[in-house]
Amino acid sequence: MPDLVITRINDNVLALVNRGTPGGHSFAVKLTGAVGNPDAIGACIVVHYKSGTAQAAELAAGSGYLSQSEPVAFFGYAPGNPPVSIDVAWPDGKRTTHAFVAGTPRIVLKE
Repeated sequence: MPDLVITRINDNVLALVNRGTPGGHSFAVKLTGAVGNPDAIGACIVVHYKSGTAQAAELAAGSGYLSQSEPVAFFGYAPGNPPVSIDVAWPDGKRTTHAFVAGTPRIVLKE
């Protein structure tokens, strides 16, 4: 998971370091969309885990006044409960399912 830097008007910059959970794992999902929406803004990503649980994230553009965020979804999981698949509902209505590849910190999926 990423660290976070926050700038504040007329105040000090804050740097938050993600130390994670001991034994925990994380990964990022980057989508490559179609012409006209190369970052697949509006897509919904659902990660399914071995236990039957799931996590979801929707890609959005912009995150606030004078801010910048990469259009990537971050997910975390505990030891013994790895992801098994990733479903994507693309902005144009298509749906795809992808197998999870263990040990990959950044997964890039193309529409």
